[in-house]
Amino acid sequence: MQNEFTFKNMQADTKVSHFVEVMSPFERPCYDFSIQVEKAAEAFAVSSRCPPHLQMEPAVDFNRIDCSLSHDLCDELQIDRVPNMFFLPAEGVAYNNTFPRLPTADSIILYLNDLIGTHRVLDGGLDEDFGRDATLDALANEFGMVRVRRRRKA
Repeated sequence: MQNEFTFKNMQADTKVSHFVEVMSPFERPCYDFSIQVEKAAEAFAVSSRCPPHLQMEPAVDFNRIDCSLSHDLCDELQIDRVPNMFFLPAEGVAYNNTFPRLPTADSIILYLNDLIGTHRVLDGGLDEDFGRDATLDALANEFGMVRVRRRRKA
């Protein structure tokens, strides 16, 4: 949970991207949205627990601002409605200020995968494209097609 002080520290940390949920626990839509954000955060949790030198993918730090507790911070950030979200990109991450239209766990994961180049899926694993090498895939396809052609001729 962020407050004014911890939020300033988070903004200064450009080594990692930050996905920030803005909510108020007294609003039903915020509760529903928080469940989706927590599921998305769990999908990225494995990589964020690794030491930086062992991480295979960019890390994402998930944060929450409770506007019922941090009125001043929400006012400073000009939060006009909850639930809401914003993204603080890590250094070198291109960001175009867009968000997923439907705030589901899947859409948040796909959004972050596209934005920062990760390969996460909802269960916390990696998608089928992680670690693929186009040259090796082409070679494997060519080899596989050659074997199939030889079988057909025989």
